[in-house]
Amino acid sequence: MRQQKGCVVQRGADWILGYRTTINDNGTLKTIHKAKVIGPRSKYSDEDARSEADRILAELNRSKIDPEHVATIGDFVKNVYWPFVEMYKRPSTLKGYRELWRNHLVPRCGDDLIRDIRARECRNGLRTLRSRTRPKMANRCRTVR
Repeated sequence: MRQQKGCVVQRGADWILGYRTTINDNGTLKTIHKAKVIGPRSKYSDEDARSEADRILAELNRSKIDPEHVATIGDFVKNVYWPFVEMYKRPSTLKGYRELWRNHLVPRCGDDLIRDIRARECRNGLRTLRSRTRPKMANRCRTVR
């Protein structure tokens, strides 16, 4: 995999890092553009934003994961999770899980790469869901298994 430097730009009140990554989309490798917020311009100078971008890209460039093994959460759920649930759960449970997935989880994380997800982001997503919906709904999304 080639080393990339990315592109650091100002967008609104934030510094944004733009870069490319290769993903596995249903067995087809695709190169996509990604953008990640580095932080507010008030906190980072030009040099600080560039050094933070270099730190983020160092993790990507150091990654030894082949693009063939990189999938989005949506692809994983469609190709691995749903077949498993169909075999071991009752139809009513499957229906409830599919509704939770479609209505609450796909809009938040369906296109995110599995390799980019951290536990902290999942906790923050559940907190946001809890504040925007009934707390019971966030608990149901957390316990889908």
